[in-house]
Amino acid sequence: LIGGTKIRTISASLRYSRTYNAVATSMVYDKTSGRTTTKPVNVDGNWNLGADFNCGQTLDKRKRLRFENALGFSYNHSVDLNSVAGSTTSAESIVHNTNLNDHLTANYQIPAGEGRGNHELSLSFSGSLNHVTSSREDFQRINAGNFSYGLSALVQLPWKLQLSTSIDD
Repeated sequence: LIGGTKIRTISASLRYSRTYNAVATSMVYDKTSGRTTTKPVNVDGNWNLGADFNCGQTLDKRKRLRFENALGFSYNHSVDLNSVAGSTTSAESIVHNTNLNDHLTANYQIPAGEGRGNHELSLSFSGSLNHVTSSREDFQRINAGNFSYGLSALVQLPWKLQLSTSIDD
């Protein structure tokens, strides 16, 4: 979208996928001998869905300073098999994984001269939260987060060469 002196971008997406006859690993663990026996088995029930929303906008009249944000959500329903020696069949193990993430970027462009493009300086921040659960007795719930940041630069050099560098955590 172009509105007045600012350039705006907006996008959104939804996704869903389902897997039929996925190959899972059936595992039998013998507590007395410590031996594990595994074999491939087909399972149904794996699916995931997600949504993304992205937006960006120049913040000044000369269109040199740009802000962008990418927000995402995903949910995975994962089916696998496991059992303990003495069981006649493998038991389904269903794990639910929910993820929320965001990525913010600020980008500043400086004209490099006639026909040479722009020098760029970018600052970025990213974060994600994960929540993993299962109804299995021996499953330990996981709540985890991650945060990262970075600074990058692109310098236009003579003879159509570029120098690029970045500092990330």
